[in-house]
Amino acid sequence: MLDNVALPDSTPPPIVSIEIEQYRRQCHSGFKRAPIIIRFAYARCVQLETQVEKAQAVYAGERVRFQAGDSTVLLVTKMERQLTEAKLELVDAQVEYQLGTLVLRVITCQI
Repeated sequence: MLDNVALPDSTPPPIVSIEIEQYRRQCHSGFKRAPIIIRFAYARCVQLETQVEKAQAVYAGERVRFQAGDSTVLLVTKMERQLTEAKLELVDAQVEYQLGTLVLRVITCQI
């Protein structure tokens, strides 16, 4: 009775040449985009590092004014929040830079 039952074919289907061509195009476009992404992310990191330094200076100045009685807790908290946001943006840019370098390393088979 079981002799007539056909078993499913366990061999994978062949890769279609269209899929191979799409994969090649993706790799080529990734290779073209990776240096652009790296350059943009690096420039963004440099700009955001300057922004973080300025935010730290403003925050420190506001704390000094607060200790002298010339500022409010609200202003100190606002400057602290701006400093934290600048640091988070810097971390995002650094992650973007690392991802760009990783993509380039994967494409050039250096991993």
